[in-house]
Amino acid sequence: MTTIDGNADNLISGGVFHERVEQIAHTYYGDQITYNYYRDVLAALALDANAMRRVRDSYVKTPEFDIARAVLENESAVVLSGPPGCGRRTTGIVLLADLGITPKTVMLDPEGFDRQLEVAPGHGYLLNLDEDHDQLTAKAGAWIHDLGVRLRAINSRLIVRAREQSLRALGLNEGALRAIRVTPPPAAAVFWSHLASMTSGPVADAWAQHQRVVSTLATATPSDGVRLARIVAETAAVTVPEEQRVDQVMAEYSNWAAELAEWFQQTAQQDGGYARALLLASAALEGAPAATVFVAADRLATLVGLSREPGGALVGPDVRELVGRINAELHDRSIRFPRPAYGQSVLDHVWEERPHLQSALREWLTGIPSPHDEGSGRAAQALTGLAIRQREASLVCAAAEQWARNPASRRELAVGTLTEASLSEQIGRDVRRQLYEWARSAGAAESTHLAVAAVCVGQLARAYPQIALTRLRHLAVRQNTIVQESVFEGMAGLVQDRTLRRSVLSEVHDWVGGQEPRRSAGLRAFLRLARPEENSEITILSGTDERDWDLLAGLWRGALRDHTPDGVAKAAGAVASGWLEAAVQKQALRESVLEVLARTCQSSIDMATIADFAYSRAETSGNAASRREIAAELVRRAWDRYLLMAGQHHPDVGPS
Repeated sequence: MTTIDGNADNLISGGVFHERVEQIAHTYYGDQITYNYYRDVLAALALDANAMRRVRDSYVKTPEFDIARAVLENESAVVLSGPPGCGRRTTGIVLLADLGITPKTVMLDPEGFDRQLEVAPGHGYLLNLDEDHDQLTAKAGAWIHDLGVRLRAINSRLIVRAREQSLRALGLNEGALRAIRVTPPPAAAVFWSHLASMTSGPVADAWAQHQRVVSTLATATPSDGVRLARIVAETAAVTVPEEQRVDQVMAEYSNWAAELAEWFQQTAQQDGGYARALLLASAALEGAPAATVFVAADRLATLVGLSREPGGALVGPDVRELVGRINAELHDRSIRFPRPAYGQSVLDHVWEERPHLQSALREWLTGIPSPHDEGSGRAAQALTGLAIRQREASLVCAAAEQWARNPASRRELAVGTLTEASLSEQIGRDVRRQLYEWARSAGAAESTHLAVAAVCVGQLARAYPQIALTRLRHLAVRQNTIVQESVFEGMAGLVQDRTLRRSVLSEVHDWVGGQEPRRSAGLRAFLRLARPEENSEITILSGTDERDWDLLAGLWRGALRDHTPDGVAKAAGAVASGWLEAAVQKQALRESVLEVLARTCQSSIDMATIADFAYSRAETSGNAASRREIAAELVRRAWDRYLLMAGQHHPDVGPS
């Protein structure tokens, strides 16, 4: 389990709040592509003040809100139960916002129940149990109960989102956590609130009173109301809803189902099916050059065995006529659909209505990307989006595994798609589980392990640190130097982020305290993290205080005492000497360097080790006098520490 940090200006969805993602850029093979799209990633992002304000502004109170707030204030924890989409998540966010607390999300993980979650005073934690039904046992219940007790002790709050059957599976004692069943607010009220927040009150009034909108929302869910409001805000932000705009909004709301069904029926006997291949290629590569799209269409036609007229492109209609047949347009030699979200709807329609074509679609979408193809990023994004919308995690995982086997440029695709999918609420759990299985598998390909490592030191780590670190823990013991070095270098990048530093160091500390080969991997990881930068900065010391010094001292003690045949003691001495050099160059580091290294001393052997590296480079230092002074100060502090430790074990030893 883990808490999360990040910028949540991007999107909040599901329940009763949905905010637009503004221009998210993805770069593949140096090909910069920008997408406007909607993603359900609240579970992967913390909320800043602006996002919290937008949540509260558009929130529609459930009847149980005030009761839940009273329970949270009095007991520090509350369970919001009910079916998905009833507003539990947004209710939890607003409950914490009303208390002036920024929420962070907690996710479950296979090995998480063996560790305590790192928590902080005055924080709010949102635990989602919806997607983890197979992990909800009495052990999970005990862990959650302990979490609630710990949070109450430090004046923090816990909100659990669960279904009734999930609560029963936890086996919690009655009264351990108060459960409040959330009643979904009316979809029409949700629609008006969100549309007003995205446009204005008059616009929301006009649309909310239109008969077709009223009829549609009468049987809709709150999340449907959010989606319809988003569509209106995107495509028809006018005071008076004109019928043509209403038609367009409703068509997009229905995923263009009627339009696509009619088009496929009309083209059943046309040109041997090539128009359909071109439609799918345009949907997968929308915005790409026409030449790229036609190459992809030809590949699909060949894959499914479509016969082509002799002469190929030399005969038949030109590009504008062909593009017109699929209700698309040619702009600056690129193919685009005038209807919003039409390309996504095309892929969804074919996936749902032609399940016998899914195998070919998988192969084709996976095979589109090419290191020299301008459509590579678009194809990968189309595949990922389809997998998320259709809840087909295997589509992303299989494609990513194949891409990872190819040159580095293709590996970027694998990492990008796995990262996005792992942060999705729809398929994130299944993708994260696949990452876990790959990391644990000694038989997985090196390329797969490298892709997993890259995902786990990227945005996934910033969203769910412990989930990422668990997978890195298994990768670190692979008998592959390239994979191990990739893990260590990636972790060195993570400690640059102060919000992740303690989690990373605690993880490495656990490795060092474990059995081989994890212990040795932990020592090597620590020495990489401890290595001073070229400017003499020591990243893992930056911003630390006495609470962190014992943790670092324990890591140093393990490294300096290591005497295995291929141990790291010699390398540890060199890095420790580098710390003293850094203390000479950076006065601000002096106290923390000396205190951490001195705390490693618990025996006479430790004392000798410290004296050895303290003076080992003193005479060759650029500032020998300062280096000797720091060495002497370290030895004095270490000796005082030794006497203190000896006195604790032998009352007749130590200062009187």
